[in-house]
This record gives sequence, structure tokens and C-alpha cells, in this order.
Amino acid sequence: MQEFREQTHLATGAIGKPGKRVFYLQLGDYSGNITLKAEKQQIVAIAQMFKKVLQDFPPGEVEDAMTSPVEPIEPLWAVGQLGIGVHAPTNQVVLIVDPYVADENDETEAESFKVHLSAQQARNFVKTTEILLAASRPPCKLCGLPKGNDHICPRLN
Repeated sequence: MQEFREQTHLATGAIGKPGKRVFYLQLGDYSGNITLKAEKQQIVAIAQMFKKVLQDFPPGEVEDAMTSPVEPIEPLWAVGQLGIGVHAPTNQVVLIVDPYVADENDETEAESFKVHLSAQQARNFVKTTEILLAASRPPCKLCGLPKGNDHICPRLN
């Protein structure tokens, strides 16, 4: 597992039009950044868990600047499992990202990543996610799925 502890960077972004966007998670430190492909729901889940964890931290301000991925945006692999916790000795939020494994028999080993973040960085990630979601298609009031030209609500069957 590769670990990022100092001068860390965590960003999210999306490329494309709503309904066709590809979401990215980028993490790293002073030595470089790693870009990973993520599902929108995974980005939302990280933000929601950060919000929960941040309830145990002193309140803080969110910076105005949106933390965006830096170029180049070439995903190393797709995000699989996520883990979030707190490293009490340093008072940091910790995010663990494992690769998506489609076939359990696949012996290709992709390295997992662990990034240590300040509470401020976690707050900024939450704010960036909220901005990204505001640009998304609105949810259907009945089923919660994104509305669009191709939306067929399962609750109307």
C-alpha cells in the first residue's frame, strides 16, 4: 500500500456533460499525483463519510477555491473499495482507496493507496463534491434516479 502523509493532495472532478460524465479522484503528495477513475456514487460516499467524521473535529471554514484535479488526468485504475477513518495522533482524516477487481481469479495486483488529510482538506473535498453535484441532472422525485431524456421511472410501472 502506498501512503501519502505530507503535503497531500485530494481532488475530484468530472469530465463530460451531465449524464455522460466520467468522475475522477486524484490523490498524492509533493512527489506526485495519482488519478483514479471513480463512480459518482463513490465520490458522494466519500463526501458523506467525511461529513460524519468531521463532526468530531473542531469547526472550520471552507476555502473558496475548488480543489480540482491537476493535469494530466490519466486514470491508473478504477476505484473499488473505500475506507475512511481518523488517525488520532496526528488528528488527520485518512482515506484508503483499493482498486476495483472485476474477476477474483485475476492475479494482476494493483497497489492500494492511503492518504492522510487535514480536516480542512476534507471540508474542501465535501464542498467540491457539492459543487459537482449541483451541475448534475436533477433526481426523479419518485425513484431518486437522475432524470433525463432516457429516464424511465421504475415506480411508474
